[in-house]
Amino acid sequence: MLDTVWRTFHFDFRGDLELRMNLARHIVPLSVRMRYGLGMGNPLLDDIKVRYALAYSMATESVPALVDAFGGDLSEEEIGYIALAYALALERARTQPEKKSVLVVCASGRGSAHLLEYRIRQQFEAHLDRVETCDASRVAAYDFRHIDYVFTTVPLDVKIPVPVCSVPYFFDERDVRTMMAFLMGEGMQEGPSSEVLPFFSPDLFRAHLGASTRDEVLHTLCSDLSEAGLVPPEYEELVFRREEVLGTAFGGGIALPHAIQACSDQTIVNVALLDNPVDWGGQQVQVVLLISFSRDPEPGLQLFYQCVAQLFSRANAIVELLDNRSFTYFSELLSTIEKQLTDTE
Repeated sequence: MLDTVWRTFHFDFRGDLELRMNLARHIVPLSVRMRYGLGMGNPLLDDIKVRYALAYSMATESVPALVDAFGGDLSEEEIGYIALAYALALERARTQPEKKSVLVVCASGRGSAHLLEYRIRQQFEAHLDRVETCDASRVAAYDFRHIDYVFTTVPLDVKIPVPVCSVPYFFDERDVRTMMAFLMGEGMQEGPSSEVLPFFSPDLFRAHLGASTRDEVLHTLCSDLSEAGLVPPEYEELVFRREEVLGTAFGGGIALPHAIQACSDQTIVNVALLDNPVDWGGQQVQVVLLISFSRDPEPGLQLFYQCVAQLFSRANAIVELLDNRSFTYFSELLSTIEKQLTDTE
């Protein structure tokens, strides 16, 4: 189950002992219900879908592993209970400080660089994941894909794709406060005001799509992403494989199809508003959000799912979106929902 969540969403719970224990305690009686076709109601289901939409999606992805192990079917009510275990794990991950990876740059000299690395590790251990070192002459060719920040003791005359903080080699308590503020993002230029909108693009928004079947919709939207160079060649095949395992209609007229595994450099969503509803595994769908998940975890994904869940739980919002059919209106709608959610938190 946890391998599936990792492959699909790139959230790594495989080493989360508390989640493993919570799932194990739940699956023991669940396996009996599955073997003998017993049902259990869930009065919280509607709230779980809206409040913990990402966790519910993770639970849905876990269903094939349970069916393979115990046979039988799994109802939405049962999936809702599994979602609560994922929701707790997501909440714990959200409230724990995210550790950063930093690159330490010195003028030259491996010994001096490693001494500075040791002091930084010692001072900021609770906030750091990896600390790497590099001399100034090699910075231009350095791979920054897994680096969050740079601490440098010398001026750098090359463009760096991550924030850079100049520090003295022998830093004191005042320097430590400055460095800590830098690691926590204080005083830096603010990023986008929205965590959700960067997942979308006006170039990947179809206000009218005249497709008449689910497969036609998927082929068109997968082709959009492929032609834009945003997904690998096998992406469409991975999307259809996911649909064969379990449908992706969420109810409320919305479907969230995606590949069976994360396979792109960044999470991107291709949106289509259909001219007419199509049958999507027994549900009528007119709003489709095709998602290509990033191979690297993205912190805004949980909020994205919360916004989408709020969207499909508001019947008026879908009706108004289909009446207006513009990327501007869609963006404003998501921004309003995101603001309401973040203000509540």
